[in-house]
Amino acid sequence: MENTTPNKATIIHPDNTESTVEPRNKMRGYFSLNELEKIVGGMVDIIDLGNNKLLVVNDGGSALDLPINSRATELAVRVQPTRSHITGTALLATRVTVK
Repeated sequence: MENTTPNKATIIHPDNTESTVEPRNKMRGYFSLNELEKIVGGMVDIIDLGNNKLLVVNDGGSALDLPINSRATELAVRVQPTRSHITGTALLATRVTVK
């Protein structure tokens, strides 16, 4: 499921379930750093997927022994073939919603 609504994003959970989320401040229209950190469970790493899409992941997910997220890994290795895996919850968003 990929969201096409500009101010909404898709949370990709390690169990391959997905849910839609939008920034708390709808007037501002983008997620705050605090919101992104809460979604991914720690410090963020942003992967540019091209076509105006970004994948926000937990920067220290492997060190925290978070579960592998196969769907997020699939998206990331398309643009970063040397990346072994993504762990934990990820956020698939547009450039509009992540600044």
